[in-house]
Amino acid sequence: MPDPAFLGTVAQTGDGGYTGALTETPSVVHTLSAGTNRIIVGRVVVGRGGAGNVTATATYGGVAMTLVRDTEIVSSGAFHSWVFFLINPSGTGSKTYQVTFNGNYGTGGGQSVYYILQVDCVQYADQTTGYRNTGSGATGSGTAASTAVTTVAGDLVVDALGTWDPGTEGAGQYERVADSNMSYEVATGTTTTMSWTISSNPWALTAVPIMPQAAAAASAALVYIDIVADFV
Repeated sequence: MPDPAFLGTVAQTGDGGYTGALTETPSVVHTLSAGTNRIIVGRVVVGRGGAGNVTATATYGGVAMTLVRDTEIVSSGAFHSWVFFLINPSGTGSKTYQVTFNGNYGTGGGQSVYYILQVDCVQYADQTTGYRNTGSGATGSGTAASTAVTTVAGDLVVDALGTWDPGTEGAGQYERVADSNMSYEVATGTTTTMSWTISSNPWALTAVPIMPQAAAAASAALVYIDIVADFV
């Protein structure tokens, strides 16, 4: 299956050795392109740390995003994933995607922490909520992570996996940024399972189906138009 069409740039940085209480406000600048019925999809994953209980909020271009779903597991540290949406963003050009963390990751014995931020723009998407439903979340430990989402053919399912190491996405899924633990898949039926193969670690997986606008649904014409990612 070919990738949806992308415009704009991809940016990525990384550092897996962050320590200390996770009360950061990381951000990344995204170039928003003109399009039809756009939504912004922000994803965040955090791995390792202390006792967990981290919350996150997100803004795009200074506008608050809606938290669609988040998932956390506290096991040998804590692992978390979030999906945020913003319907009908205004304008074009440079927009700052910022996430504000508030919690105590990293306070447990100085354990190291990583986090990844990723933001996409999708066009031809539903402009009421953007999603078919609020998706699903699952947690576990081991080498296989998965969660099943209720979908309609043509939905675009996005996921985010909080774990310790980069995983390998399942068949039919595609990462926009390598080793980001975030992927997408175009649904072909009533259930879409997002899966990953990982090293034997705890994991928290969140997946949400983006619903096409009515005119686009017949051709499953959801198209990504921008992506940018930042992870530390």
